[in-house]
Order: sequence, then C-alpha cells, then structure tokens
Amino acid sequence: MNGETQPFLEEILVAYAAVLLAEDIHPRATFADLGGTSLTAAIVLARLWRVLGVRLALTDLGAGVTAAELAALVAERAGGPPADRSVTR
Repeated sequence: MNGETQPFLEEILVAYAAVLLAEDIHPRATFADLGGTSLTAAIVLARLWRVLGVRLALTDLGAGVTAAELAALVAERAGGPPADRSVTR
C-alpha cells in the first residue's frame, strides 16, 4: 500500500465496516470473505461513489478482490487523492 492509495483504502474499510457491521477489517480481506453479498456490494459501491466520486461495477468488487486491490483500482480511476469532502458516514 502506498501513500496514493491509503486514503482510498481507509474510505473502503469504513464503507465495508458500516455496511457489513464488521470491525477490524484487514486490507487483504475480500468482500466475500467478510460475508458480503450482491446487495451489500451495491450499497458499498453506491457509498464509495458518493464519498469518493468514483463509479465502480459489481464486478470490480468481485471474487478474490481485496480491499487493498480495490483501493488501487479506485486511485487509478480517480486520478488523484480523494477531495476533502464533508460527507456524513
């Protein structure tokens, strides 16, 4: 994990924790490992779009994709660090 992806990873972990009602999520955990379903994935992706401004497909959160890998994908698509936003989590 590098400095460019860390802010995205933090937002992803916050979204995972809020939607899946989980704590202490490891960056190498997959959404499926955490008990995520297609419905909860859609909720997470909508939240990430709202918070980070990056649209993702359900397949981006697919089997075997870790939170850290998703953060790298989001950073690539965002083209820079997340903007300072005041969004209620």
